[in-house]
Amino acid sequence: MSRLAFLTALLLIGSCTKPAAASALLIEHVTLIDGTGGAPKPDASVLVEGDRIVAVGRGALPNVPAGVERIDGRGKFLLPGLIDAHVHLKRRARDPGMIEQILANVLLKSGVTTVRDMGGNGEAVRALAEASRPPGARSPEIVYSALFTGSRSDFWMTGDLVRVITPEGEPGSRPWFRHFANSDGLEQAVRDAKAFGASGVKLHSGFTAAEVARIGAEARRQGLRIWTHAFIGPARPSDAVEAGAATISHADQLAYEGAEEPLPPLMGPAYRAQTQRMMAATPVDGPGLKRLFERMKAKGTCLEPTLMVMTPPHPTPEMARYLAWVATATGRAHRAGVAICAGTDNIGGSTSNLPEELRLLVERARLTPLEAIRSATFENARALGLADRGVVAPGKRADLLLLSADPGADIANVKRVAGVVARGVWHEAH
Repeated sequence: MSRLAFLTALLLIGSCTKPAAASALLIEHVTLIDGTGGAPKPDASVLVEGDRIVAVGRGALPNVPAGVERIDGRGKFLLPGLIDAHVHLKRRARDPGMIEQILANVLLKSGVTTVRDMGGNGEAVRALAEASRPPGARSPEIVYSALFTGSRSDFWMTGDLVRVITPEGEPGSRPWFRHFANSDGLEQAVRDAKAFGASGVKLHSGFTAAEVARIGAEARRQGLRIWTHAFIGPARPSDAVEAGAATISHADQLAYEGAEEPLPPLMGPAYRAQTQRMMAATPVDGPGLKRLFERMKAKGTCLEPTLMVMTPPHPTPEMARYLAWVATATGRAHRAGVAICAGTDNIGGSTSNLPEELRLLVERARLTPLEAIRSATFENARALGLADRGVVAPGKRADLLLLSADPGADIANVKRVAGVVARGVWHEAH
C-alpha cells in the first residue's frame, strides 16, 4: 500500500464533522438487548471508558467517574453495534470518495460498526481498513479477506472485474487475489495472505475437496479463518464444512450438496437455471441437507444466506419458487441448530442494506427479531474471529447501537437510530 493511498483514505473517512468524544460515557435506564438472543433487560445501564465497556448493571451504577457524559436511555433500546458479514468495497469502479462517504454517512450512521470485505482491490481495501481502526474514525472497522479461485473458475479471468481487483501486474497473482491454474502453491498463497494482513481466506469457486482441505489446514496453522461460498465447485458445501470453514455464503448454493458428478461450473449465464436443477435434486427436507446441517452444527459453521441480494422487488413466479427454496432451507438450517450470519453482499447506497437482510431473515426464514439481531452481532463476531465484540458485556469493545423503538417488537425498528457508539466514541444521530 502506498503512503498516498493510506493518507487519502484517512482524510476521506475523517473528513466529516468530528463526533463527540468523552473519556467516560454512561447510557442509563435503557432496555438492553445484549446480542445473545436472550430476553431484553429493562432499566439497564452501561458504562464505557475509553473504547471498552467496563460495567453493565440494573438501574443506577455505583462508582461512576466524575464528569462522565450521561445519555438518558429511557424509552430507548441498546444493542451491540451491527456487523455486516459480506461487503465488497472495491470490487468495481466507483466515483472517487463514494465508498468512503457510504462508510461514514450510511453504514456507521445506521449502526454498522464492523464489516467484512469479501474480495476486491486489496491495496485499496487495506488502506481503508487501516484508516478505519482509530477511535473516532468515521467508518465501521473493516476486516478483509484474500480471494482465492481455482483452476475450474475461469470466469474470474475474463471481463473488467479482474482489472479492478488487480489493476497492475498479472491478474490473479497478487496476495489479495490468487487464481490457481493447478494445485501448486496453495499453502504459500495462504501464507502470503497472512503477510498481507488478511484476517481470512475467501474461497470463491473452482476447487476440489482435497484442495479445500489443504487450504483449510494451512489457514489453521497461520491463524486465519476460512470463509467460502457454499458451493466451491466441484467441492460441495459439506467439503467446506469438513475443511473448517467458519462461514459458507449464499443459501441457494446449498442445493449443490445433492449434485451428481460431474458437477457444473459455479458462475456464468446458466447459473440460475443450473441451480434450479440442483434444487430439484436436493429437497430441503431430504437426507442430504439434514446431514449437512448436522455437520455444520457440530463444526460450528455459520450459514450466511444473503437473502436480500437475491430478492428482486417483483419476482416472477419462477423466481418466487427459487426464493421459497432458499428461505425454507435457511429456516431449516436454523431450526437444526446451525448458526445464521447476516451479510448483505451489497452494502447499499443512500441507506444500509443490513436492516433489509434482517427483515428477510425474520419474515422469510422465520427467525425471531432477537435471533436476527444475534445473527448480525454475536454470530457474526464469532464467525469473523472478533471475540472483543458482538455482545454487550464488561470487557467487550464499546460498539453500541441506541434505538428509539423496540426491534424485538418489529425488526424494522433497527432503522430507528438514536445514536451509535463506535470504539467508545459517541456519534449523534441526525
